[in-house]
Amino acid sequence: MNKVKRMKAVLLALVLCLVVVQAKLLISVDDAPGSHVKYTITNQGLQPVTILNYGTPFEANGTLFYPVVSISEPLGNVLPYAGAVARRVHPERAVDAHLIIPAQSSLSKLIDLEEIFDIENPGVYSIVAKKPGMNPSLLDAEVDEPLNKFLRASRVQYASFANTYENCDSTEQSQVASAESTAQSQALRARNCMNDKTCNNEVGIWFGNKTTYGSSNYVYDQGVFTNIYSTLNGEGIHAYCNPVGCGPNVYAYVYPNDPKMLVYLCGAFWSQPTERANTIVHEESHFTVIGDPGTQDYAYGKVACKNLANTNAYQATHNADNVCYFSADV
Repeated sequence: MNKVKRMKAVLLALVLCLVVVQAKLLISVDDAPGSHVKYTITNQGLQPVTILNYGTPFEANGTLFYPVVSISEPLGNVLPYAGAVARRVHPERAVDAHLIIPAQSSLSKLIDLEEIFDIENPGVYSIVAKKPGMNPSLLDAEVDEPLNKFLRASRVQYASFANTYENCDSTEQSQVASAESTAQSQALRARNCMNDKTCNNEVGIWFGNKTTYGSSNYVYDQGVFTNIYSTLNGEGIHAYCNPVGCGPNVYAYVYPNDPKMLVYLCGAFWSQPTERANTIVHEESHFTVIGDPGTQDYAYGKVACKNLANTNAYQATHNADNVCYFSADV
């Protein structure tokens, strides 16, 4: 073998080696007893991989904050997700927002589908794992083949409390009340300026330059701010403080279809007081009675939200963080 061929062979070996050691993540769903499935992230590579836990079953103890699977009926209709959605800290904390998956190893967790989907008719459904769009560490992961599983009819059960504040001490109640008052003012200003067409610059920043007065996206957010203000002004907020399994990387979460509109306030809500009002606007916008469909979580943080406005006006106008940043900006 001459020198050139030897060099080519060495280069090819290096390339193949790099391909082998690169992270190869596979996300899968396997059968489990009853209404459960096993959600697994497997590191098929030869080196440990660090992933962000946002949008996975591993970010909280007992509570899911994202539709980690998609369920389809035999005719192809996708069941709407009825579980919790949360506002997360961004940028994420380096320590407790990440997980390390060793080489050739997996992380698994059982998921109860009856807790996150309304299943109207019993039957065999197609279930496939989902990659959380807001999680850049999993964008290149592969998703395994769907699982076919029989599911019985069931409905998501929501908590029901009679009081305005649940599990909140007097200090927390005062902090929530103050944040709710500010959130109400933000929503009112946002509604008024959109109605009066006096905040077109902010509309362009947070919702995209193509979002103009009278467009469907513009009208959607007008309605969202109108309904947030009306709800907070007329009924106030229904808050549950410090739910179990909700740590420092989550501000709050809600169940969008919850008729009580209960807002669960987590660790970051208390540790970052300047984000409390934004969090309330964010979470209120998720409720389907505020704007149907409720806002989603396509992106977190100001930089990502501004980029979203430049690339996808629909998602920006229907993204909860864009909505709360806009209301704070005007």
